Amino acid sequence: MPLEKKEISFPFLKGIDEKTSDATRAPDSLSDCLNGSFDKAGRIKKRGGYVAADKIIANTSTSRIAKGAAVSQYKDETLILDGTKMYTKLSNAEYLSKGTYVPCTFKNEFKRRDPSKKQSNAQMAEAGGVRVYTWMEYDHDGSGIVRVKVAIEDAATGTSLRDDLTLSTSYFRTASAGRLYATPKPYALAVDDDIYILWIANAGVVATIAAVSGGTSYSTGTGTATYSTRTSGLTVNIGAVDGSGATTTVAVNNGGTGYTVGDVVHLAGGDNNASQSVATVGASKVFVSKIDCTSVETAAAYAGSSSTLKDPSNNEIEVNSAYSQFAADSLQNATYNDGAVIAYSDASGSYSYTVRPITIASGNMQAVADADAHRISSAASFNPFAASTSKFASGKNIASNIFLKALNDNTSSTTDSNVIFGATFDNSGTPEIIIRNIRDDFNDEVVYGAITTGPNVLWTGGLHLLNGTAGTFTNGGHVYVALEMWGKDQKGNSAGDEGKVPPHCVATYYLTRTANNNPDSTRVHVAHNSSVLSDMFRHAATAETGLYYALSHVNDNSLVSTDVRDYGLSNNLALMRHIDNSGTRTNEFVGAVRTGQTANCLTSEYVQSDPTATAISHETRGIITPTSASVTVGDMGPIRAGWAVYGDGINTAAGTTVLAVNSATTITLSRDAIVPTSGPLLQARLTFVQTSNSLVDVAPMTYGAQRVTSKDSGQRFLFGAARFAGYATSRRGQYGGTETSDNSFGASLVEVDLDPDRTLASLDSGGTWNGTGGYLHGYDGDSIFETGFALYPSIAGLEQISKDLNNLGGLAAGTYKYLTVYEWADANGNVHRSSPSEFKEITVVNDSGDLGVVGVSVYIPNFTRKEGVKAVIYRTLDASSIFYKAGSFTVPTPANATAGVITFVDWPKGDSAGSTAVEIINRAQVYTSDGELPNGFFGSCTDLTRHRNKVFAVGADDNVYFSKPIVDGIEPQFPDAFTLALPGETASTTGVESNLDHLLIFTEDNAHLVSGPGPDAFGAGMFAPPRIFGVNQGARAGSAHVQTPLGVFYQTLRGIYLVQRDMSVKYVGAQVEDQVDNLVINMLAHDPTNEVRFMVKDTTASSSDVLLTYNYYFGQWSRSEMVYTTSEYQMGEVYDGTYFQKLSGTGFLLKQDNTVFTDTIRLHASPTSAITRNFNLELRTAFIAPSGLLSFDRVYRGMVLGEYVSAHTIRLNFYTDYMDTVAVSTGSKSLSAAPAGEYEPVAGYTNHPLYLFRAHLTQQKCRSVQVEVKLISTGGVATAPAFLDGIALEVGVRPKKTAFKTTADGTL
Repeated sequence: MPLEKKEISFPFLKGIDEKTSDATRAPDSLSDCLNGSFDKAGRIKKRGGYVAADKIIANTSTSRIAKGAAVSQYKDETLILDGTKMYTKLSNAEYLSKGTYVPCTFKNEFKRRDPSKKQSNAQMAEAGGVRVYTWMEYDHDGSGIVRVKVAIEDAATGTSLRDDLTLSTSYFRTASAGRLYATPKPYALAVDDDIYILWIANAGVVATIAAVSGGTSYSTGTGTATYSTRTSGLTVNIGAVDGSGATTTVAVNNGGTGYTVGDVVHLAGGDNNASQSVATVGASKVFVSKIDCTSVETAAAYAGSSSTLKDPSNNEIEVNSAYSQFAADSLQNATYNDGAVIAYSDASGSYSYTVRPITIASGNMQAVADADAHRISSAASFNPFAASTSKFASGKNIASNIFLKALNDNTSSTTDSNVIFGATFDNSGTPEIIIRNIRDDFNDEVVYGAITTGPNVLWTGGLHLLNGTAGTFTNGGHVYVALEMWGKDQKGNSAGDEGKVPPHCVATYYLTRTANNNPDSTRVHVAHNSSVLSDMFRHAATAETGLYYALSHVNDNSLVSTDVRDYGLSNNLALMRHIDNSGTRTNEFVGAVRTGQTANCLTSEYVQSDPTATAISHETRGIITPTSASVTVGDMGPIRAGWAVYGDGINTAAGTTVLAVNSATTITLSRDAIVPTSGPLLQARLTFVQTSNSLVDVAPMTYGAQRVTSKDSGQRFLFGAARFAGYATSRRGQYGGTETSDNSFGASLVEVDLDPDRTLASLDSGGTWNGTGGYLHGYDGDSIFETGFALYPSIAGLEQISKDLNNLGGLAAGTYKYLTVYEWADANGNVHRSSPSEFKEITVVNDSGDLGVVGVSVYIPNFTRKEGVKAVIYRTLDASSIFYKAGSFTVPTPANATAGVITFVDWPKGDSAGSTAVEIINRAQVYTSDGELPNGFFGSCTDLTRHRNKVFAVGADDNVYFSKPIVDGIEPQFPDAFTLALPGETASTTGVESNLDHLLIFTEDNAHLVSGPGPDAFGAGMFAPPRIFGVNQGARAGSAHVQTPLGVFYQTLRGIYLVQRDMSVKYVGAQVEDQVDNLVINMLAHDPTNEVRFMVKDTTASSSDVLLTYNYYFGQWSRSEMVYTTSEYQMGEVYDGTYFQKLSGTGFLLKQDNTVFTDTIRLHASPTSAITRNFNLELRTAFIAPSGLLSFDRVYRGMVLGEYVSAHTIRLNFYTDYMDTVAVSTGSKSLSAAPAGEYEPVAGYTNHPLYLFRAHLTQQKCRSVQVEVKLISTGGVATAPAFLDGIALEVGVRPKKTAFKTTADGTL
């Protein structure tokens, strides 16, 4: 039966449609459009080619950028990040380094938070998908108990498996020179599929005692019982008594348990008034508790059992109990693979320290024998606790420490040196720091020259080591260490030093691996008044260029709140990068958290560790008998006036009596002050303490560097820490006393991600470029800096330094307040200001009419990239509250600062007090004087946008921070209060974007909007509460987004969405959803072509880059591919005003040139060689069913219409019956010139070279046909081949009565 022939044609008016199935896709849509774009309705042209330029670094002849991480545009500058530096492209196509820029995230998140407790920095380890934390803590209730705690969680989900288990309890040591050393110091170490908790503890077995009071009416005897409030079991032998029965010789019979040095016990018998104090206790032991991490189930079954660590002969490892030092680390070297190593102060008396390997025997830890341990006999130096009779701090109460680091850097020889140990040793009475590099088999060591040089010449009394860490850039390479130290003689006993942490600092050193290179000469200063927080760690992608480590810092005298003011809220963590550039070693500040989120450090605990010293008149022992009204204690002897009485069993919160007499023989206490309510309280004691100077039971909560866990193949790093949780007061103390200022810290987890989901988001604000990362970066065309200040200033002290100025000027007598602000101007003239400091005041005294001069001591900013920062000093008039500018001075850069405090001399000139007052009120007031909010600092961030004249940033902590309204000449300023949170939202915040009057906030789960103008610089005004407008339409983590005339494009887990201007959401990416399984790392809107470009991430070696283009005028999608080799994949794209510039993973910039239609690439291995690659314009139609979905037709020919441009080969491939893998027919033709015209020319008519080609189908019978058009460029031809407009098919249609057929197998 003859078929009815007809022609059907389809112009290319629609783009790609992957949302519709092959069988039902509209016939005029495309299955694919590769390397084409729509510039006119219905016309497709070939994309422009990419041309790679060389990547030589300026001022070098052969050095090149090795890696591409991100690209951005700032004015006419194209900026490239390589992972550690930022470069700008010069006009000569070279790249000039602008300084360090590490795209990373850095955050400190609570894992535990209890304001009633102070927790130490947690140690953390991971194994088998299980994460374990261990830390010390004490309560603020005065119990004096220190606990070792452990918590276990699923590492993938954070689900708690075991929570808040107590492994050990002990009491603060309340006496002895070594009281600050007596803490458990727990470590968590991962070995194979297990995690071991190691700590030290003392059973409190009394070894020796010393007489306190001989008592009366005693007799000699053995096994005499003793009494104490919190200990038991000690019995003594009374060897001799005098004529009154006073004990004269007493020795230990049974040592009991639970005692600490300084405990006073009372002897039974006689008149119950003899007492002895504990002089020494037995050695401390190392305890081990194993957590089976084979699975989360085995970890969840952990019960907290522990045992002492023993050697193969079953001998317990003993630690010096007077000065207990302890550190532990995992060990992986040639001799001891998959083990551990500990270092401790040795209890033997023959050695100062022992560094001892630990093996795993039958699933349990076992220390090696003495003969296989490394034992050090050099005399150790300990900084003893020293109570002063002055009310001012002694300045000696900083516990020195040790540091231990197993390098574990794949050395293979037993003679390699790879365990670093540092401690303070005694050199004829002078402390000095010595580092040892212990050999793999622990049988030898490299002893380096002593470190004796501090940051300035005032550090003359020797150095004490407080903490440290070590690392290597490459396996087996030289060693770099970071040390925290204190100069012994830097603390005086003057009033100005009361409650102020002594100067201390962090410095780095370089060690050759195999020999002493006298590291003192390699010293590089890092920061003052800072503490080493973490171990050093390498980034896998840039390991050879630097080591990272974290510091904790409080930029103030202390971290407590008093009746005068709050101290220490200017605190932070700093992520540092140590680099060695051909022997030039520097430490760079690359990341921070939000101000106020520091971890434990020396400054945070110094006031508690060095309390105002206690002066004790004397103690008494006797029988206290509660009665219904009062309690009488007799025969007390002389007592000083103004002293309060405290005692065991006495409720110090009620009824204690302050004596008002110089002597007394009896004391009467209120009945309510006695606990319990019945008696007698045998051997209770009363102690008389100066109330303003009461001794506090404390011990440092800092010890050792936090061990770091590497994740994601060396891209992400985790370590335990703590986070400041607020001020607290403690009723601690052996003698009760008034409440003591303290602080609370909660155990936390710090994460450093050096390959974050989104590498860079950037914008231009006020003429300054801003970019995300470890903090909000600024770039002014000259230098890179942190936006804002990570720390604001504090005034360390005020002192009237002169009174006799011979009438040259000064301050009249009165009370003046001072505060200070850090200030800096960038190259664009924008002013950067910190939050003002807390004010301090001073009373100036004039003698004989001479005016006063005040010294204002200010802490310098230790973590800043800015050079030339000024500390601006503001002062009030007498008894006023308005602060006027008194002057300023330039602070040194952190690396060049010889001291952490600089003094400004406020010496106003004038011939009278009145003239100086008139002069200052004409000066500028501090910027917050009219109510403007102080500027804050939010730390690491992941996304940016500008909305309603404010900058919005997504913090690494998932909060959204926003600036004051942008003002010319002022950098973006972010008050602490300007924070947007999403109540009830549990998913991570992934993006923020502006959409006209609405701010869009995306999480991984939902899309939220915020309306309203928001607050002004004074805090007036507000945003409407956030609300969800896209349920389950959150933005994919790490994906880009862009604002366009249509609205905001962003990527969900489903695909690309558009939030339109009316806030409706459209799934605009449905047509290309198969292309966006991977992350869209860049979105770029280009209004001149009405296009949005979507760059899809694919880091598969030697694959193809995919770029999707959406023409929002035509509503059409196309895509392009570019084949790459190894790691030349795309990392980002910008438009520089002339060209699109694409960055490759190896640091090449490739410009897209629309006059060139081949790709010219370069390879990192041979960057000077340009390689030209042809690419084709390819498109596929939908499967077209001429008579309907189930019809059976005959397709005779296909035809394509277009316009010839240059030489190429055209190929038509035909696919039938919804099978698109093998072409059933094909036809091609090579064109070297425009085709001949279709008609003979006539007068007045020029023959048009019509681009019209057809091809015959050999397989004509089909239910559907798909046409593929390929324009194959001829080698070396760099022009466009042709434009394509549409296709046509010649088909034969069967009568309807014969259409409904299939095969026999297809019949049910």
